[in-house]
Amino acid sequence: MAVFENIPNHARVWIYQSNYRLEDEHAEWLQSEANDFVANWAAHGKGLKAEAAVLHNYFLIFMVDEAQAQASGCSIDASVNFVRSAQLTLKCDFFQRLHITYRKDENSPVESADQKTFEKMLESGEVNDDTLVFNNLVNNKAKWLEKWQIPLSESWHSKFFSKV
Repeated sequence: MAVFENIPNHARVWIYQSNYRLEDEHAEWLQSEANDFVANWAAHGKGLKAEAAVLHNYFLIFMVDEAQAQASGCSIDASVNFVRSAQLTLKCDFFQRLHITYRKDENSPVESADQKTFEKMLESGEVNDDTLVFNNLVNNKAKWLEKWQIPLSESWHSKFFSKV
């Protein structure tokens, strides 16, 4: 499934990560709800050119082409309210920042662990400097394409672990 094909590389990005892997039917529901939300998302009465995607059953991602209309404080608040409402329905937490989502290599499934568990995995060698982690701090599509999945050693996550 190709995502964000109609969104330019300068588009602004917001990434929300669930604290657990969503069941397929929940991810499908969230994708449908997010599509409805972005179809009506506006800033100061002007529709935003935006898309949403649920990826790997963990991530809810919004992208907005601000060349058409900039996302305002109120429109950003609306998206946060949407996410808060979705997490109540799904009984997950999209605002838990102490979970690290990773994959051992490009072909491995995406997994998640809290910071303490991930540190133990690092100490045991189950994960290492080359483990791919998801950098949810990317702020535009170009960076999302290039720097969303990066080795732990290149990520901001590494500063939390003495072994890296």
